[in-house]
Amino acid sequence: MRSTTRITAILATALVAGALTACSPGGSSQVSDDGTGKVVLWYLPEDDGATFIASIKEAFEAANPGTILDAVGVPEDNYVTKVDTAMLANQPPDIAFMLDAKWIKAGRLAPVDKLLSDAGVDLANWNPVAMSSCQLDGATYCVGSQQFTTALVYNKDMFDAAGLDYPSATEPMTIDEFAELSKRLTQPSDDPAARVYGAAISGPLNGMTSMATFYGEDGTAAIGNADSPRTAHLFDVLAGLARDGSITQPVMFANKSSADLMSAGNAAMTIEGVDYVGFAMDAADRRWGVAPPPVIEAGDTPYVFSGTDRWAMLTGGRNNLGAEKFLSWFAQHGGEYRLQLDQAPLDTTQLSEWAEGSESRGEMVQVLTLATHPSPFIPNLWGFTGKLDDLYIQLASGDKTDAATELTSLAPELQRQLDEAWKNWEAIR
Repeated sequence: MRSTTRITAILATALVAGALTACSPGGSSQVSDDGTGKVVLWYLPEDDGATFIASIKEAFEAANPGTILDAVGVPEDNYVTKVDTAMLANQPPDIAFMLDAKWIKAGRLAPVDKLLSDAGVDLANWNPVAMSSCQLDGATYCVGSQQFTTALVYNKDMFDAAGLDYPSATEPMTIDEFAELSKRLTQPSDDPAARVYGAAISGPLNGMTSMATFYGEDGTAAIGNADSPRTAHLFDVLAGLARDGSITQPVMFANKSSADLMSAGNAAMTIEGVDYVGFAMDAADRRWGVAPPPVIEAGDTPYVFSGTDRWAMLTGGRNNLGAEKFLSWFAQHGGEYRLQLDQAPLDTTQLSEWAEGSESRGEMVQVLTLATHPSPFIPNLWGFTGKLDDLYIQLASGDKTDAATELTSLAPELQRQLDEAWKNWEAIR
């Protein structure tokens, strides 16, 4: 059996952006024995979180006189390389966004379980799917504050007009039931602006199902999973809907997003980030609801992806005591600042406050009760899983028509690359 992990296969997006304290990336010698001085934190500047990080910096420094949070933006394109290089030079930042699972495997991140316990944090209250990306072999290595969730988002007015009941927020429909809904909600038109797709879906790897569907619960077996009758049925149903125009063709997403289609009234459903689509629907003054993604067969365990920001303390940093001080404070107070920015906090006990007064958010909170079963961790997942996406595109376009045959042909190559990925993972020291 391979080493068990709780690291999600899908890397969630980072939380922070904006220009803050200017300095060169790297550690700092301006520290003391009590953790005061400079705590260097590297973040990804591409994402829209400047207000959050600025408020966190101000509040943390006010609560910890003499300790300065030195936030340094490092572009995502070379973030991993930059951190790797700093580690090799023994000059890592004190805190970094956990963007590469190999840092945990190589012992480059310090476990934070005791830190969280001492801070009075009950991990049972933090979304377990979101936190799975921070965990390896029973230990926790990073701290979050937010949860962003992928689920089925639908247009309530379109369901009303079609005389359809709203999907349940706690009982997932099957993929066949989803197909029937998509067909009934579709409104064909020669005018692209008037056309309504039953659903805006890019494919089966968009958060609809766990990677266990393709690689098994332990993430080691493509043969027997990727080529199973269940997987073939999933591909056949979705590709058939795309071919008959009931859902979008994957190529459409080169120019438009699911949020674009939903907010413009050109799609009745999607499976996408709820905050992303919900914001667009609110801006367009459209009523929307949330439900879990469909399962392949009735009785299947539902899969609801949820991610979080992942802040970790690097071993070899110049101010480990200061980093511990920050992560302890952040674990206790990060969610409060998410609420101030009207963002869903990681702590599930704070969700009712976030959802108050919103029917749609209330449904999302119900859906999140199903976010209990993380997708298995698979090293270098996207180095080879794109082959499944490529196959779906061919099936959706009609270039290929028999999912079972194609998946049977593809599975041995997926297995070969999967075995290689695990071999390389186990060699990390």
